Amino acid sequence: MTARQLARLTRVEDIADALPEGTCFSPELPAAELTAAVESVPAAYAPECLSTCELAFHCRTRSREAGAVTSLGRPVRAELGGLATVADVLAAARGETGDPADPAVAALRRAAALRAEALEAACR
Repeated sequence: MTARQLARLTRVEDIADALPEGTCFSPELPAAELTAAVESVPAAYAPECLSTCELAFHCRTRSREAGAVTSLGRPVRAELGGLATVADVLAAARGETGDPADPAVAALRRAAALRAEALEAACR
């Protein structure tokens, strides 16, 4: 089991290879350079990060600015499958995009229909 978990982890070498040439995270750098270095790494935010990572607020801001569903939590992200942004989720719920055979899209459309029905009943 440990071997399987370790195999799933991204290797430090792979992360380093993805960084722009010359990227450095030294606290000695001027604030603008250090900020640029941090922003060169993709943010993989989840609410659980708030209790374990010093950069959680930074990544949360980036996640929210991108409209990423990750800011809603890992369980929500897992349920939404390939829908990566809140805009994607809303468009799928409205029937504008998404494969109706996709269980996540079907559930979103059903939820939107139930919401509309409830709102209509409340307005009577």
